Amino acid sequence: GIGKGRPDTIPFVEEDFIFSAIAEELGAIFAIFLICAYFICIAEVLKTAFKLNDSFWKIVAVGLASSLGAQTVLTIGGGTGLIPLTGVTLPLVSNGGSSGMATVLTFAILVGISLVQGAEKKDVLVTAEGNTDEDNAGEEFTTELSEEELLLEKAFQEKKRQRTAVGIIIAVFLAFFIAMIVNIVYFMLVKKDEVISNSYNGKRLEILAATTMRGTIYGNEGEVLAETILDAQGEEIRHYPYGELFAHAVGYSDYGAYGVESIANASLIMSNLTLTQRVSNEINGVKNPGDNVFTSLDPELQQVAYDSLGVYRGAIIVTEVETGRILAMVSKPDFDPNLIGEIWEETIADEDSTVFLNRVTQGLYPPGSTFKIFTALEYMRQNPEDYMNYHFVCGGYFRLGDYRINCYHGSVHGNLDLVTSFAKSCNASFANIGVTLDRTEFAETLLALGFNTSLPLQMPSSPSHISMRESMNDNEIMQTAIGQSETLITPIHLNMVTQAIANDGVMMVPYLIDRIETADGMLVRSYEPQVYGVVMTSDEAEYLTMMMQAVVESGTASKLSGQTYTAAGKTGSAEYSEEENSSHAWFTGFAPVENPQIAVTIILEGAGTGGDYSAPIARRIFSCYFGE
Repeated sequence: GIGKGRPDTIPFVEEDFIFSAIAEELGAIFAIFLICAYFICIAEVLKTAFKLNDSFWKIVAVGLASSLGAQTVLTIGGGTGLIPLTGVTLPLVSNGGSSGMATVLTFAILVGISLVQGAEKKDVLVTAEGNTDEDNAGEEFTTELSEEELLLEKAFQEKKRQRTAVGIIIAVFLAFFIAMIVNIVYFMLVKKDEVISNSYNGKRLEILAATTMRGTIYGNEGEVLAETILDAQGEEIRHYPYGELFAHAVGYSDYGAYGVESIANASLIMSNLTLTQRVSNEINGVKNPGDNVFTSLDPELQQVAYDSLGVYRGAIIVTEVETGRILAMVSKPDFDPNLIGEIWEETIADEDSTVFLNRVTQGLYPPGSTFKIFTALEYMRQNPEDYMNYHFVCGGYFRLGDYRINCYHGSVHGNLDLVTSFAKSCNASFANIGVTLDRTEFAETLLALGFNTSLPLQMPSSPSHISMRESMNDNEIMQTAIGQSETLITPIHLNMVTQAIANDGVMMVPYLIDRIETADGMLVRSYEPQVYGVVMTSDEAEYLTMMMQAVVESGTASKLSGQTYTAAGKTGSAEYSEEENSSHAWFTGFAPVENPQIAVTIILEGAGTGGDYSAPIARRIFSCYFGE
């Protein structure tokens, strides 16, 4: 509103970004009206040009109108991000965006003009065949139009061409102006929260914070996870009742913002109370209460996951299978957000400190044997008729030429099919499978499953990495097939794949926020589950589920068996150094098998085997969820 914006914070505000300043001061609706006014003005100039009789002045008027329109489109489109602007460029030489397109268009127009001017001029003839006169019966004759008639015909055709040209110009500008309006509407409806929370908007955030008391963050049952309270001196402070428990999930709001505090920052510092309530608060000198954020986080489940991780560095993520809602998110080492002001300088100064790293979304780890999920899926796809007949005899290792892959601790697994190879996590068998796979097809599968891709998550994340090339040698593909080599994955990505298996092949996007409400309980916005993609068929998911269930019932995750619920999963022991017993302990799985409800992914850094350390943690989490 008038007087509420900060156009003075916009760079080059009176030159390049004057439209941004107007929108900042008067709002998006006025900005849209301004775009409409420009279009009406340009259309009127073009209509006036069309009415002129003198061709020279008509062309001048059209050129001026087009120049005005192009300037408007470039300025507004560039300032709002609709048109890519890369600065002042040299045509055909500089690496330009919109200027490159404009140069190509200019040459296309010039070529078109030359073709028109070079066309052969023909006389207009009227040809007829007469047979009413005996002397002329059957003779063909031509009648040439008079010079005056030719001029009239030429003028008519020229006016027709001009009318068409003006219509095309108006249509082009109409398309551009509609695109600018749609872009602004999209910006306000979709990108608003992301942009307003950007660190470049610090002054704007200060203004909102000065007039709004930051809203409250709640758990899935209404538990207060973060709130603003007054200290003894009447100063506002942000209070986190659970301390370290939700450090990385909820985050903090001082020294920048982190976690949910960052994701929902715009909502927390904006008030959607009625206009009457806001005006009343302003008159009475009372701050408006910010909107409240309701998350999907389950404090009880979070506590079990937090306690189970204990002193280990690592991460745990628990999601709902059908929706992708995040029920628990734990990363260690952690911090107490209530003490952020006291620990900030020291922690930031320590280059080795990783307490602010959310290992769930940003931690990259070798997947170890959990990667056999991907290898098994690809083997099934490349051998649709034969994978159920797979057979391998494990002698504790697999050798191919000069390369050798050993099973964990030299274990000898004997006769195996695909299911038992998976359940026993036989490295030798999966190395054997790996060398048979088409690398190019495998790379396509991994890309579709989210590798080497930025996942559409609400919070900062690292893309999982894999190097799958046709030129890989046998040792590289064998190492990759068992989850070693250069492969790195985040816990949340592995959880998404696990959830997709449990969800008949449909991968969901994990999310933390269920809804946003005003301080008096009115719904502002609700967040719906979002499908990432159908990454496998239901038959593939069903067979992988059967294999993962065998891991629990008779394989490496047997410490999870014997419960009142059924579970499916995959363990992993990811080696990360040459030192003996240097393995990250992985587990990823879901329960119950018949009707999957939650997916759990766990990693303990340097703990040992996934079956010994991570599977028991999964049992505690499942038992808590199912009330046991």
